[in-house]
Amino acid sequence: MDLQVTPFRVTTNMTKAEIIRFQLVVYCHLKKVHLTTDQMACATLLGVMGKVKLLDFTKAIVNNGIYQSNQSARNAIIALFSAGLLEKEKVVKGCGKLITLNHGLQIATTGNILVEIKCLSLDAKTS
Repeated sequence: MDLQVTPFRVTTNMTKAEIIRFQLVVYCHLKKVHLTTDQMACATLLGVMGKVKLLDFTKAIVNNGIYQSNQSARNAIIALFSAGLLEKEKVVKGCGKLITLNHGLQIATTGNILVEIKCLSLDAKTS
């Protein structure tokens, strides 16, 4: 069988927030996780912030203009938990609840980040 492949390559520089968002978008697309634009912005912000107190993250969402109220921010956080994108860390005495992106997503958030993705779509005639 002779397999013809049309390659498509893109090389670009991204900010830390952009590359975290890109990884989240790809993950959500592949896993069929549906998020609103604002929920994606919250997940991206958490990726940039890393492990953070739940209360501090709620305030950061409002301060960054993603949502206008703390209640809307909390609702978005609950939606992200429900989608499996966030996880709670053990409660640290005097620190409150800590949250982070779910480690199982394997989203790179620190250091120099290179994302390399290879996808293949086989034509029905050749498969």
